Amino acid sequence: QDNHSYYTSRTYRLADPRGRELWVNIDKMQNQHVRVHGILSNTHRQAARVNLSFPFLFYGHHLEEVTIATGGFIYTGEVIHRMLTATQYIAPLMANFDPSISKESTVRYFDNGTALVVQWDRVHLHDNPGAGSFTFQAALHSDGRIVFAYKDVCPLSVP
Repeated sequence: QDNHSYYTSRTYRLADPRGRELWVNIDKMQNQHVRVHGILSNTHRQAARVNLSFPFLFYGHHLEEVTIATGGFIYTGEVIHRMLTATQYIAPLMANFDPSISKESTVRYFDNGTALVVQWDRVHLHDNPGAGSFTFQAALHSDGRIVFAYKDVCPLSVP
């Protein structure tokens, strides 16, 4: 456990029951809450604004909306610009993901009034699509907690 000014971080392994509990099974959610974002699920380097049904406290600021990006992150700033990756983001696994590579890829989310869960599902790397697909989540909770959960992350060798 690491304590910082605004947050405390903890790591759980999949073998740990708590680690398994953190994965939100979107497939079992009621369909009225889950939204597959059509544009994000079929494009590269795109982002879309989402209104939150609750105020989310992020570094001392209450957010009422966030921007979900295909690159595996959630932008928290107010102004959309071409340098989204430079500032103000929550990133469970930021990379050059391209959901348009596979018809199996989706970017979906749900907001149940106490949490926004975003899932990048079976997304591939734009520059290395043969490496396999990645499935991971970020959950923003109304009490300020941020949870990152990973289902499938391909091993990559970096030169």
